[in-house]
Amino acid sequence: MNSNDLPYWITLNRINGVGPATFCRLVDFFGSPRGVLRAGIKELTQVEGIRPQIAEAIVRDGKDLGPAEKELQKVERIGTMSLGARVIPYLSPEYPFRLKQTAGFPPYLYVRGNLTNFNEIDWLGVVGSRDSSEYGVTVCRRIVREVVRAGVGVVSGFARGIDITAHETALDSKGKTVAVLGCGLNIVYPQENARYVDAVLENGAFVTEFACDEQPRPEFFPRRNRIISGISRGVLVVEAGEKSGSLITAQYALDQNRDVYAVPGSVMTPSAKGSNRLIQQGARLVGSGREILDDWKYASPAGEASPHEASLKEDPEEASICRVCLEIPATPDDMVERTGLPAERVTVLLTKLELEGRIRSLPGGRYVTFS
Repeated sequence: MNSNDLPYWITLNRINGVGPATFCRLVDFFGSPRGVLRAGIKELTQVEGIRPQIAEAIVRDGKDLGPAEKELQKVERIGTMSLGARVIPYLSPEYPFRLKQTAGFPPYLYVRGNLTNFNEIDWLGVVGSRDSSEYGVTVCRRIVREVVRAGVGVVSGFARGIDITAHETALDSKGKTVAVLGCGLNIVYPQENARYVDAVLENGAFVTEFACDEQPRPEFFPRRNRIISGISRGVLVVEAGEKSGSLITAQYALDQNRDVYAVPGSVMTPSAKGSNRLIQQGARLVGSGREILDDWKYASPAGEASPHEASLKEDPEEASICRVCLEIPATPDDMVERTGLPAERVTVLLTKLELEGRIRSLPGGRYVTFS
């Protein structure tokens, strides 16, 4: 597609009354945004849903390409020569194909980073609480690590908590990750996550539908969430309160016919009430990435034992300790009670398992299975 057409895309999208669905109907009818902006009122009103007021606005406001050209100049100034920013219209083969299958998809995306082979792999959306617990972070890391090693990419919203944990784990696991922003491409929000920008650019991309210089606003985040779920084959919710934005993402995923997975949490934990309710409503309960991969029919790598086979080969006492710590952090007393092992033996096993990196100690004398 000719980059000279981009000012027409941006100009048409900015006209009042032209939402995503209307934009696509107009482009389908006239062949391109340039064709739309060159049409007269009579021609425009022949398109289904185009009232005279909208046609008049297109004719009146579509002549000035100056603001769009200035916007494109801002895009060009972002980033480096190798990882430059750009605008990807929905007619481009680079546009996420799953997103284009959803209702109300953005006519174009602002992108900065590396989207090579984007449409050739599956993507898992990962969302959750900004005030994540140690348990939520641990489970998120385990699941993301497992799916990334199988070749799945990870999409999230670059927020603090579960979002940044998902991005960081994907990067640490040498995988691909995409951060969908609720602001302009040249805004880093929250600022504390600025240290991850270069790594995301090298191993994935930042994506947004918002123009440069747009600051984050509350009403932007639901729109961001529909892109997260739209890009993804499935969405994983890790810890979500009753009014969490993660539940909005899950609802978008359901509306878009995506798979929805949720990590169970304690019924005593407010940050798990929303995710637990999702499970009650039919989301699939998961505690490992392998469960998602099995659902998507990913074969286990050659030589990799299934969790059941691995447990048969493992020392029974060690396996019993790991099982106790698998779903919720446990104390040594919990392990004694649930395994029937003597306290002295539990202490020895905890030391061994922690040294091997199979469990992790948490504040308060609790332990959780690490991988």
